[in-house]
Amino acid sequence: MPCPKCKNPNASNRTVCQWCGARIAPEPHLTKLPKGDTLLDLVKKGDTFLAMQIYREQTGAGLEESKAYVDELLEKVEEKRDDKKTIIIAVCLIVACLLGLGAMYRLGWIE
Repeated sequence: MPCPKCKNPNASNRTVCQWCGARIAPEPHLTKLPKGDTLLDLVKKGDTFLAMQIYREQTGAGLEESKAYVDELLEKVEEKRDDKKTIIIAVCLIVACLLGLGAMYRLGWIE
């Protein structure tokens, strides 16, 4: 790992440059997103803690800001789920009405 001050090479396990004595910071450990996933995918799966951790590492945001961002994503996911439920209920009601009308027609109750 090169020294940030003198640019001389150092062993990867060193914390102080052997040439100039400057402190060498280790490379930050970044949590990787699972392959093909986004933060929204993690929230959909219910892994909000990992989503917050990755958001913090990628943006440098604090814990409170990360939690607020992930909470916003969670609200969007829940709103979409509610919209889907509403659509499914509406389709079921339409199908039930059509089936009922068909039965009434076959029974001769309506023409």
